Amino acid sequence: MSMRDLIIDIQSDIVSGELSFQEIAQKHEVSLSWVNEAWEMLCEQEAHMAEHVAGYHDELERDHDEPYEPDYGDSWYEDQYDLDSQDF
Repeated sequence: MSMRDLIIDIQSDIVSGELSFQEIAQKHEVSLSWVNEAWEMLCEQEAHMAEHVAGYHDELERDHDEPYEPDYGDSWYEDQYDLDSQDF
């Protein structure tokens, strides 16, 4: 078994959530630090994917003729107090 395959197997066990990190280390005959490293790699991959997906969706929704303004969604506060109208 290659090192890559071992890491993938450890990560699969982490994702399944059936075993503790210590049990995973024992199952694969590695140190607990290896399991922790595999966990950190999973977290980094997830963070990278989240950034990629968020950036991709922002790019899809952007009207390139207008300056970029992030969309924060509907705001209850704005609806409640009708901040767009200036009837002072």
